[in-house]
Amino acid sequence: MFGKADLTMALNGALAGLVAITAEPADPTPLLATLIGAAGGTIVVVSIITLDKLKIDDPVGAISVHGTVGIFGIFAVLLSDPDATFVGQLVGMLVIFGWVFGR
Repeated sequence: MFGKADLTMALNGALAGLVAITAEPADPTPLLATLIGAAGGTIVVVSIITLDKLKIDDPVGAISVHGTVGIFGIFAVLLSDPDATFVGQLVGMLVIFGWVFGR
């Protein structure tokens, strides 16, 4: 995508994979966990590029890794946990946002 290997993107992709699957590590199968992590690694690259184009300053990709992929991870729980609901995950996400930005 960038014409050469980019170490920071690779490291952010690895971190994002971990963030994506950390929301609920007990239920997914190993294959599903791998797919969720791979999706998180892909999402972080798109998020970093998008934030750069929007001129939002995020020099280390923390917003993309923990924010964007964290939101994906919250909703990825729906793929593996039959007791989870979209509304429940949405409420959880809003509580996290309130805690982080309301302090």
